[in-house]
Amino acid sequence: MKDQRPRWFSLWADTNPAAAVPALERHLEALSPADASAFAQLFIVALLGDRHGTGTRAGAYRNAGDLKRLYVLMHRYIRTDEDIDRIGKGVYSPKLRDDAQDGRNTLFNMLVEVPGSEAYAAIKALEEEHPEPDYRRWMAVRARERATRDADEPLWTVEQVRDFSTKGG
Repeated sequence: MKDQRPRWFSLWADTNPAAAVPALERHLEALSPADASAFAQLFIVALLGDRHGTGTRAGAYRNAGDLKRLYVLMHRYIRTDEDIDRIGKGVYSPKLRDDAQDGRNTLFNMLVEVPGSEAYAAIKALEEEHPEPDYRRWMAVRARERATRDADEPLWTVEQVRDFSTKGG
């Protein structure tokens, strides 16, 4: 029987990310680099699905904090310098690595779709903390876009302004 731990971690992260993501981080750190990369690829595909949409469904991780943490973690183990470039290379037959790359990028796309100050703060933090320095400028652009979309929402009440200022934005 194949190792079911990546699938188990994906189900756990889907339902209880506060406990699952730190445990996943510890698990990946204990593995060799090659094994950690393979495990992370299997995990993200189990969590988000492949091109056929077979991922988990509860979605408890779909908040700014957990999405950012998962995105950074997947960047650490599914490194962009090892990405497969398939553009203009003939027939495309996706493999695990292709789906994992897509999954890693989907985490960020999900983050930028989360409205509100927490998502903005998470994206702004990535501008400084992103594991790939070449991505940091893009994070600034996406943070600005998130702020613009949030600004286009209905006017805030006095209570919302007070809450925003006391929570530090």
